[in-house]
Amino acid sequence: MNRTTNGVIAVVIVTVLLWWWWPTGPPPSTVHVAAAGGMACASNDPRFAEGEGMEGWCEQAAVSDLVAGRDLDAVFGLGDYQYEEARSDDYDTVYGPTWGRVRSITRPALGNQEYKVHDANTFTDYFGGQAPAAETGWYSYDLGQWHVVVLNSNCALAGGCDADSEQLRWLEADLAADDHACTVAYWHHPRWSTGLYGGDSRTDAFWRTLAAHGADLVLAAHEHDYERFEPLDASGSPADDGVTSFVVGTGGQAVYGPDETVGGGDLAPERRRQADASVVRIDDRQGVLLLTLADGSFEWQFVGTDGAVLDEGNQQCNH
Repeated sequence: MNRTTNGVIAVVIVTVLLWWWWPTGPPPSTVHVAAAGGMACASNDPRFAEGEGMEGWCEQAAVSDLVAGRDLDAVFGLGDYQYEEARSDDYDTVYGPTWGRVRSITRPALGNQEYKVHDANTFTDYFGGQAPAAETGWYSYDLGQWHVVVLNSNCALAGGCDADSEQLRWLEADLAADDHACTVAYWHHPRWSTGLYGGDSRTDAFWRTLAAHGADLVLAAHEHDYERFEPLDASGSPADDGVTSFVVGTGGQAVYGPDETVGGGDLAPERRRQADASVVRIDDRQGVLLLTLADGSFEWQFVGTDGAVLDEGNQQCNH
């Protein structure tokens, strides 16, 4: 063995030892995140208007401009990234030049639009290793001082969302093993909503499990509006130590509200209960939710495409 070889081996050994011994430092005390779902129009949508869009429709460029120029640690993708059939060329020519500018920091959840293509192939091809497996779709990670859980609310395609499903068993184990003071979870179909479709009871076990473990924040999309609910307990009743939830389906494709004339405007009891817990719903403009996740607390701002802050606040974590 010659002197050069010995030198190379010595450098490798020292590098490995330094990597193992040298302290990496604590995670940052504060991280900055953007969240939205329902992003990009199909290029053949008549409202696409060569990428310029129309008021309330196909505004993926304007909404993504709110995100692309910010110093963010992550983007929580709440599903439905590319409409309507999620073609690969639209991912390249519509989503790519707009929301694709933050692809490297996007941590996506699966929406229903993704499954319109067999096995969500165009979605997984575009996001690569960042995309969860289409046959499961759940995962977790740590971000700053927070634990982040991503779930798959396309229940029939994910093997179920109820208490007996593999997904819920995984969620219980993940939360039980985590010791962070603050937890945020996100998926596509909201448990609570006063929008067009209303709250989705299929995700009730998600909500109850997170509430039982003292989670702080839940995000969803699917509805094409912005909505914030006061903190709610496992059963959906107001509680000081409940979970705060947001619906953010305002990423560019479309915005619209519910049909208030259904049933003569008389809300069913469950929908009335949700309406009572809803603090704000904005269904006439696009925008993005900006979150500051700190050690023991969080702040939020919902910002419209004109830069105006339309909803904001702050809250302490439950633990």
